[in-house]
Amino acid sequence: MASKYISAVAKRNLMSFRIYSPANGGIAPGTILKITPYSDLYVTVDFDAIEVSKRCKAGEIAEISTPNGQPLHDTNTRVYCANLIQDLGDLAPFFLGSADFAQGTKLSTLKLGSNISGYRNAHLEKLTLEANPLLETIDIRNCVGLENAIDLSGCEGLKTIYSTGSSLPGVTFANGGLLENAYLNEVQSLVMRNLKNLETMQLSSGAALTKLWIENCETIDTKAIIESAINLKQVRLIGIDWNFGPTGYTVLNPVIKMTGIDAQGYDIIYDGSNNGHRGSFVQGDVHYDLIPESYLTTYPAIWPELSISFTEKIPQYPVTFVDWDGTELLTVYIDYGKKPVSNDINTATDPIAVGMI
Repeated sequence: MASKYISAVAKRNLMSFRIYSPANGGIAPGTILKITPYSDLYVTVDFDAIEVSKRCKAGEIAEISTPNGQPLHDTNTRVYCANLIQDLGDLAPFFLGSADFAQGTKLSTLKLGSNISGYRNAHLEKLTLEANPLLETIDIRNCVGLENAIDLSGCEGLKTIYSTGSSLPGVTFANGGLLENAYLNEVQSLVMRNLKNLETMQLSSGAALTKLWIENCETIDTKAIIESAINLKQVRLIGIDWNFGPTGYTVLNPVIKMTGIDAQGYDIIYDGSNNGHRGSFVQGDVHYDLIPESYLTTYPAIWPELSISFTEKIPQYPVTFVDWDGTELLTVYIDYGKKPVSNDINTATDPIAVGMI
């Protein structure tokens, strides 16, 4: 009865968004919302104080037309009885802005974007989701205005996400969720933990990443991500299983001085030394065909949870740079047969090039 007479209860239980009709959106603006209720319901949509209602059976699509059947622009829109709606249909033609679906606890699909050539939604700046446990698919492709990272930790049932072409800054997936496929844009922050069902993980690029937390996700090529993440600053890696051939063994070196993340998600700051270091967190197994000798002491001191195996060691020799008065400036470990420049795991500074000597 609350849905038929639009009671105060129904009006508090809502999903809200703004509808736009841009001239350069790439597709024709929409005029009919196709909403599927989870149970028998009077489906009601409020288009900026103009209410349109339709009686509908569970699982049937209610077609709700915009006032006068015309495209709307910058129109505040509310869908009532949010917790009894399972699908809002294809919302890409409505070019949503400032969308809040937190109370849509029965939603199974959320299609806000599109991969149609030329499609572009610059209006969706903020997307809010909370406990949406039945949500299985999210599509925000080519939503280029997104400014906030999305927290999907309450979306345990999510199986597929599409965000390519969007400006999504970051995403946190549900710990131990059912995620199977993730097609992601160039995000800055990525948190993926214990995703045992993950089959496909495609990241457009790792170049924008500044924060990375990947834990026990065997499908993800974490080594490739680290190699491409040239701007990475904060790392927590658990359950890695890496193998290095005769080259590429320096991949972990930049990670040493990065900050870390603890099990509760709080920052861990590098303490400026290898003693008692609890900055970046790396745990798992790494095998080297060739490993510089100094790594066998430096890595365990920094990451005691990291297990290292190797086939052959590269002999290294300490070289100490001193000033004219004998003051020690820098000590580095140099591979056998290499020139004594500062390229070891402890520093990226050439004392001559930067004027220390």
